[in-house]
Amino acid sequence: MVIADFQARGADDDYMRKKAAAIGADAVIVSYLGGYRDRGDEWAGQDSQSQSYSRVTGTAIKYK
Repeated sequence: MVIADFQARGADDDYMRKKAAAIGADAVIVSYLGGYRDRGDEWAGQDSQSQSYSRVTGTAIKYK
């Protein structure tokens, strides 16, 4: 059963595991996402000089 989805920038697997454990998850599925973007895309990051973005997502799960 999925109990939460969350995301972060500059995080690693350990950070995502701790975040999931803090809400009672038994495990977390971690995905690293990113790619190239247009500098005008504000959603992609705060660094307007960068042409790429990255983020880490986690899906916290609880076993029944």
